[in-house]
Amino acid sequence: MYAAPAIVAETDLVATLMRGIVEVSDSRARLSIHKPPIELLPVSFALSWHRRNDSHVGQQWFRELIRSVAAAKQDQSEELR
Repeated sequence: MYAAPAIVAETDLVATLMRGIVEVSDSRARLSIHKPPIELLPVSFALSWHRRNDSHVGQQWFRELIRSVAAAKQDQSEELR
């Protein structure tokens, strides 16, 4: 799915990746996760679409679904801190 975990698993390279990317990687058994030595800022995500799809009902539904799932994940993440 993502190239970085597989590349790092096969080399002596290191990478800073989101934990979720490593956890779903087929290479996760060959990787180790460490806390970074500095505080990292949260990652921001944005939805983008062509304005012709602003009023498309299916597109509106899908964008709202993505927003609600992301909000729920963020709430879960904050609870774990």
